[in-house]
Amino acid sequence: MFFKLRPSSHSDDYTIIAKYKNKKEAIKVKEALKKLLRDMEENDEKYDIDWCVYDALMQVKDCNVIFTINTCGCLDDVEAVMKAANPSSLNIYTDYQHIIISVYAPKHVTLSALPLILSLSEAKIIGLLAKICGNPKIRETKNRTVFSWEYMGNAIYDEWSESLFGKPISELKNFKITIKR
Repeated sequence: MFFKLRPSSHSDDYTIIAKYKNKKEAIKVKEALKKLLRDMEENDEKYDIDWCVYDALMQVKDCNVIFTINTCGCLDDVEAVMKAANPSSLNIYTDYQHIIISVYAPKHVTLSALPLILSLSEAKIIGLLAKICGNPKIRETKNRTVFSWEYMGNAIYDEWSESLFGKPISELKNFKITIKR
């Protein structure tokens, strides 16, 4: 009798994001992944995985294929299929998140002046965001300037403790986090 155990409590949610030339290529890769999952289901003894194919999530977004599964890291076969189509980039994340971090400032404040009007902890986070995400999108509203960074990668925001880089959002008075699903 052959059976596989589900991932242990030491598993993580892994997300692989591969970028291709165009959406048509990305759709082909998604179809190849579906074929792989069907084969994994029918011939599970051939594969060294610790996850159930029914738990795999896949989507095509623009030119990207996004594959997510909870595992201890058994992704070699999935990664091979995605690499076979020669993506321009392929990144593997644990606890992937996509968030928008917005910082609100008085009207007409510039990016270079922003750290001067914020608290020290807020200014440090602005520095980290600039390093990780680059320059923000800047938008003027009737009463203020809004600086927004889009972040996609390993978790930097903890939804349960509502903290960004370990700092509680309640202490970051000028910040707002929007979680993209």
